[in-house]
Amino acid sequence: MRGTMTKLRALRCNRGGPHSRKRPLTLRTLEARTGYSLGHLSDVEQGKKRAGDDLVAALARIFDKPVPQMRRICNDTYREAQRAAA
Repeated sequence: MRGTMTKLRALRCNRGGPHSRKRPLTLRTLEARTGYSLGHLSDVEQGKKRAGDDLVAALARIFDKPVPQMRRICNDTYREAQRAAA
């Protein structure tokens, strides 16, 4: 799964859509804004770990998404990675 564009990574890299003036967020920026380590965020983004409720809530706030939608994005990312690894 390494190097592929997961749903969570796509959200971070394409923040605001293709015509937005918002710049993509780096994992370092997310680390500072969420309080979670860069390694943990990377593992969640790659689907190696599940995102916990607190992280999902923090990501929802940062990306201005409802918590249930953010939970689906995180779960889809995890499931995609598990299927790819099987």
